[in-house]
Amino acid sequence: MQVMSPAWRGFWILVLGLVLVACDGHTSVRGVVSGVNGHPLAGATIHLTPVDGRGPNGEARSGSDGSYYVGMMHAPSWMVMLHLTVSKSGYRTFDKEFRANKSYTCDVTLAAEAP
Repeated sequence: MQVMSPAWRGFWILVLGLVLVACDGHTSVRGVVSGVNGHPLAGATIHLTPVDGRGPNGEARSGSDGSYYVGMMHAPSWMVMLHLTVSKSGYRTFDKEFRANKSYTCDVTLAAEAP
């Protein structure tokens, strides 16, 4: 049986370490935006952002059936907290926080703003 030389062993340990450090986390949220009457709301704006404000943001718009999908890359840690905001003109804004590194389903009901 051939034994790996210390130089090669060190090389592979370095490669593995770089791969692990370079891994990013990913979080996604999908769902349906509707009004209180249950009808889908098209064109709502969805933002997924880190609570601490550092890092990239995810942005999407709800489709004609109210469905949306938003995802983002972030630091590879479950400690990252993300903030989901769903807004549409004429409606109250919806806010919710999520822990990173998972895929979530979040159906949203937006109430009309008071006149």
